[in-house]
Amino acid sequence: MGLILCFLFGITNFSCHRAVMESKHPFVEDTKLYFGQHIGKYAGYIFEFIILLGALVYNESFIFVLIYMTYTALNMTTAYLLLNNKL
Repeated sequence: MGLILCFLFGITNFSCHRAVMESKHPFVEDTKLYFGQHIGKYAGYIFEFIILLGALVYNESFIFVLIYMTYTALNMTTAYLLLNNKL
């Protein structure tokens, strides 16, 4: 069950990340310019993948599933706020 939940949370995180990266929000554009010079254009996706991989490896422990669920909820909230110009 934990594996399925982590996989679904991963899909949610990647879709939120992509929507935010393509939103043309001024904060996101400035961040992409700054970090793009230092760590690369796709570093955010690599970071998301590493977090997903860690959650999938440790999915047998319910605490890791809860931590990843909390991360997903924060990610969704931030995406909602940025995409609806609340920030």
